[in-house]
Amino acid sequence: MSKAEARRRQEFKFLGRGVHRPGLILFGYDAERDKLYRVKIEKREAFLYDKQRRKSTSHYRATINPEHFIFYALNEKNAKRKVLKIKKIIRDGS
Repeated sequence: MSKAEARRRQEFKFLGRGVHRPGLILFGYDAERDKLYRVKIEKREAFLYDKQRRKSTSHYRATINPEHFIFYALNEKNAKRKVLKIKKIIRDGS
């Protein structure tokens, strides 16, 4: 396995889990095509039955491209503002 492959796999594992923030929208940004898009989040609910009580749990899943920038924003206007910051970082090379 080459170093580039190892980095890609490590990055994918890091992006595999995250904290879902209710009230915010998950956005993705493709720097190559200069495209901002909403990431679709799927909610999966499970009900667990015990002798004493019934418990429900929720899991959220999103399909993410590891080459894109992923971030939460309140609305599209704030997302565009964050994209400008990302472009500045890419341009400066930091």
